[in-house]
Amino acid sequence: MVDIVTYGIMVDVLCKAGRVDEAIGIVRTMDSNGCKPTSFIYSVLVHTYGVENRIEDAVDAFMEMESKGVEADVVVYNALIGAFIKVDRFKNAYRVLNDMDSKGIMPNSRTCNVMLNGLIGRGKTEEAFKVFRRMVKVCQADSDTYTMMIKIC
Repeated sequence: MVDIVTYGIMVDVLCKAGRVDEAIGIVRTMDSNGCKPTSFIYSVLVHTYGVENRIEDAVDAFMEMESKGVEADVVVYNALIGAFIKVDRFKNAYRVLNDMDSKGIMPNSRTCNVMLNGLIGRGKTEEAFKVFRRMVKVCQADSDTYTMMIKIC
């Protein structure tokens, strides 16, 4: 019998191999096999769609997760923020940050780094400094965060 851990591994491996449609097929069969997809599985899907510049699919996967009653965690939010940033939709990324805040989900260093990397990569250094000042108040910056900030100085 396949359990939730096995499903998670299968979806993750298929997505990493670029076989996202097969991964979706597995997710679609989970309910009929008595397993509910987890936030981990949705984070893999959202991340993969983001990597493939399939932002609408990333948003749809996130919305499906919420509609099925699966609570989003910081990992899923980070994947969605990364997807928006990859397609240069920073306003949407900021909306996701606000949504996290309204739901009491604290950003982590990865959240900060995804935002900063996207801003710095597009030459938006002033905005990166603003984000950095905002983020260090609510999450612990790591060495990658400081390295990015030092490089733009």
